[in-house]
Amino acid sequence: MLFKVDQIKNYLTKNQAKTPDIHFQNNTTLDTLKNIIMELHETESLIAYIDDLLPDHSTAAKNNTAILSANAINTNANIVAGSIAYFDKNMSAQQCEDVMYSTLFAQIASDKRCDRKTQTRDWYRSYFDILNKIGWSTYNTPFDPYRTTGNTLRPSDAVLKIMEWDQEALPGLQKTLQAFSTLPDDSMPVRVFDSASNLTFQTLTTTSAYDQIVTTIGSFQVIARENPKKFLFYSFPASTTELNFSVQRIALNSDVYNQIRQNVIAKLGPYISTYITSFEL
Repeated sequence: MLFKVDQIKNYLTKNQAKTPDIHFQNNTTLDTLKNIIMELHETESLIAYIDDLLPDHSTAAKNNTAILSANAINTNANIVAGSIAYFDKNMSAQQCEDVMYSTLFAQIASDKRCDRKTQTRDWYRSYFDILNKIGWSTYNTPFDPYRTTGNTLRPSDAVLKIMEWDQEALPGLQKTLQAFSTLPDDSMPVRVFDSASNLTFQTLTTTSAYDQIVTTIGSFQVIARENPKKFLFYSFPASTTELNFSVQRIALNSDVYNQIRQNVIAKLGPYISTYITSFEL
């Protein structure tokens, strides 16, 4: 039987007032109900937080879920708006969806708050704050400038060099960028990524161990005079181009995200089919 918060509150109030010397077994029951109330309050607060970020698109979202499940099973390379996502083959379809939906939600909500190109640091602060609140163990990391010794700066090369610090994530990212580089300029993954990222992008390399989702996320900002198609593989002049980056490993608390998964999906709605697309490795 499901109880509303007010019903459980009333139950607690009445029983504590009437039976202050309640037996240990009943005390245990009351403690359990108190924990339920605390969890419900936390969930209600989280749902209210999500409600404030984006309008509801629940009907459209239901129509997209099955399609994305099939994509997640059949491929392990995806574009999620301004993110390039690689999933280890041990990931389930549900886990892939959780990563894509939650990070897409954080991107879309942050886009509503800040311009990711002109307010990049504020955008990233919003992005990680949202991820943290919906279940990801994120933390603030400083952005560092990437130093190149050549005359040109190719973002894809810089990304791979930077991500060498995580040797477990690197092979998957290498395969993903190689496959992405071969796609035509007018392909859906390229068009979605270039448009959504606007030179501010992320790489997500995700695996699962003992049902724990762990993602190595690289956060990047390219400051350049040009914004060409397939900018990741464009050789920018080093003298007029900057690349700033931050890297961290984050984990998803499924106990938290399970409570609000459907709320996130309802908020995303048509954004799912617009901003999530797959490509084969």
